Amino acid sequence: MTPPPSPPPDLDAILAVIHAEAARRGAAAAVRLDAQRLDAHRGGARRPALTGPLRHVNDYLALGSESLLDAAYRALLQRPPDQRGLAGYRHALRTGRRTKVEVLGRIRFSAEGRVHRVHVAGLRAAFVLALAYRVPVAGPLLGWLVALARLPLHWQDRRALERAAQEAAAESEP
Repeated sequence: MTPPPSPPPDLDAILAVIHAEAARRGAAAAVRLDAQRLDAHRGGARRPALTGPLRHVNDYLALGSESLLDAAYRALLQRPPDQRGLAGYRHALRTGRRTKVEVLGRIRFSAEGRVHRVHVAGLRAAFVLALAYRVPVAGPLLGWLVALARLPLHWQDRRALERAAQEAAAESEP
């Protein structure tokens, strides 16, 4: 005889315990300091939130697919995800039919999402670009132009990574 199935875990309660323990150990302060140091290398450009509420599109994009879907439903639709919607978006992400930005935008700008009017900084522009990339002929051309425009940021990131690697190597030398 098999035991009765246990109820699903309460993810919000588990996360609350994890956050409380991290705060007790002082981990949140250390993470924030590292994020500030990274921002200084980048000239203050926006980095994903490592703690606290998700406010910028990059905060959501830093999450894995499952976490992104759960966070998007809870924050943008103010409810837990329904199985049908979750399965559809999960399939779209896993097959590459949709990007994270497209899924996030479709959730936020759905009829239900528009009712709640939750603002996510940077989402509207990212969503419009993601949709524009899908336009035949013009989309790939636009993607090439955007990549060209982002080259200076790419070079800046690369220099910051090289500096960090050099500092780490210097610190590890006896």
